[in-house]
Amino acid sequence: MKELLRKDIKTEETWDLTSIFKNDEEFYSEFQNVEKELKNIKKYQNKLKNSAKDLLLVLRASEDFDNKLETLYVYSHLKNDQDTTEAKYIKMHQKAYDLYVKASSEWSFLQPEIMALDENILNSYINQEEGLKKYKFFFEKLNTKRPYTLDKETEKIITLASGALSSSSETFSALNNTDVKFDHVKNKDGETLPLNFATYGKYMESKDRVLRKNTFKNMYKFYKEHINTLASTLSGNLKANK
Repeated sequence: MKELLRKDIKTEETWDLTSIFKNDEEFYSEFQNVEKELKNIKKYQNKLKNSAKDLLLVLRASEDFDNKLETLYVYSHLKNDQDTTEAKYIKMHQKAYDLYVKASSEWSFLQPEIMALDENILNSYINQEEGLKKYKFFFEKLNTKRPYTLDKETEKIITLASGALSSSSETFSALNNTDVKFDHVKNKDGETLPLNFATYGKYMESKDRVLRKNTFKNMYKFYKEHINTLASTLSGNLKANK
């Protein structure tokens, strides 16, 4: 059985991302537009405390920006998932992630500023402005975080550090999704079959005991051979979370 590469699969059997962006050029065009909008975020700082109307304005601006950013991130993520060995899509996804970190940093003032408002004032704003009612649950969740949220500058530093703190997870992802190579397995008839994440579940549910045994042993043989690397990435991830 030959293992198919992404380029060998019929187009009609792959997911259609043209509903998000027609092509990569359209993605990069929107990427540049969103990147330019980053410098406009600062104008919303210290604005929401002025009135209920200003609070609604800032929230809508944040929501609109998040929607654009999420569209870019999802497209790049799915493109990268199509073939995690494709360099241009690894680069695309990394650029989208870096933009996400920058945007999160720029918007990091939002939650601390909202929580700086007295809860009674916040509730009065909701009563004054009809458009704020849709954010009521969002405000309720924020109120539970009041004791655990730091000042704006500290929150911004933490957000900026998120890229470095996620490096262990990214290293594991590269190893597990791109560099992983499992030995082929044999069934009871001596036939050689390709082993990957897609075929693993199928083989493990087979009535062929020999195939199930070889599948399990070959899968975890790879992880045992990389046990020190995996231990290091796990340790790094735990430290980041801590």
